[in-house]
Amino acid sequence: MNKTKGLDFIKRYTMILVLIVVTAFFAWRTGGAILLPMNVSSLISQNAYVFILATGMLLCILTGGNIDLSVGSVVCFVGAIGAVLMVNMKMNMWLAILIMFVIGTLIGAFQGFWIAYVRIPPFIVTLAGMLAFRGLSNVVLQGMTVSIKDCTTFVNLFGGGADCYIPDFFGNGPINLTCVFAGIIAAVIFAVLQLKNRADKVKKGYEAPSLGATIGKIVVIAVVILAFSYRLAQHKGIPSVLIWVLIVIMVYGYITSNTTVGRYFYAVGGNEKATKLSGINTNKVYFLAYMNMGFLAALAGMVKHMGPLDYLLPMRMSEDLKAVEIEEWTGFVEQIAEQSIYEVLILDIDEGIRGVYELLRMCTEIHVAVIKEEVAQAKLFQFEEELHLMGYDDVKQKMVKKELEG
Repeated sequence: MNKTKGLDFIKRYTMILVLIVVTAFFAWRTGGAILLPMNVSSLISQNAYVFILATGMLLCILTGGNIDLSVGSVVCFVGAIGAVLMVNMKMNMWLAILIMFVIGTLIGAFQGFWIAYVRIPPFIVTLAGMLAFRGLSNVVLQGMTVSIKDCTTFVNLFGGGADCYIPDFFGNGPINLTCVFAGIIAAVIFAVLQLKNRADKVKKGYEAPSLGATIGKIVVIAVVILAFSYRLAQHKGIPSVLIWVLIVIMVYGYITSNTTVGRYFYAVGGNEKATKLSGINTNKVYFLAYMNMGFLAALAGMVKHMGPLDYLLPMRMSEDLKAVEIEEWTGFVEQIAEQSIYEVLILDIDEGIRGVYELLRMCTEIHVAVIKEEVAQAKLFQFEEELHLMGYDDVKQKMVKKELEG
């Protein structure tokens, strides 16, 4: 009996157990750095769009293990359209947001039509969408990067800036008390809901976990919530983008658990033929799942940006690298440092950049790999002499030599 319960526990909480193992492994390998307050906050801010997409993907998976391969391209396409509308065409922000939602929803409806009513497999339809919208994104942007740094209201609304955090209403101390209180309230609400759900099941005669198991679950999850909120409170508090994630999760959690439409998704995934015979329009369920995925991809496209920067296009040719003036490089680095959520910026550069020494002058530390070998030592000496002769002694003083085995 105990062995059976143990297996059921593992099956039910497999992903949580895996998450714990992965987190523990990286905490061990990084000496605990992965759990530092700044890193926890950055992980939330950088991956908020993934949480939103995963929520929508749940509905697609519930219809029978299907997925939407095109979400990444749709996120890019909708984000590109929004940036062009607000920056290049100077369109009103709210109108641009509405257009982005409409386009994302229409894309989802278009793909949902072929899946639900034409009965083309979701893998084929969304794979075609992935390739099509990836190409259309480049067409919209014309191969360029569009910066939304001046759209401060949009950036602050969707949590993409360095200061996009819920303010501390109880002071400005080293610990964000608003974040701590929010964690306590969340833990209490979770405990009340769990106890209420169990009481309802017992009252209706349904199978319910024991009171001890329920309390154990409440204690474990409440501790996680409090530890998580305390970590965020040690940095800058609650990232505003986390509010969007929580809204999406709560809304769709309610839909899947407490509405008739939500139960339809489970029914279709369990047995589509039986569901259809019971009078449920299964085509409509498929259509709603993928139309909703397009809607959430549009929202993800709004929160997926690095500060005021959308994304950085790679330079494929060395000639492109050499064509960029040093003023553009320094301005670019300053923009990232001032507007992004990151507190540490790492540059991996070489002498292919014109005026590279001016770029090095902006750095606080310059890490140089040192090999105990005659040729390597000679090259390093030559580099240091060149810095001195060209008047970059300040750059030389910032060098941190890292010895490597030859």
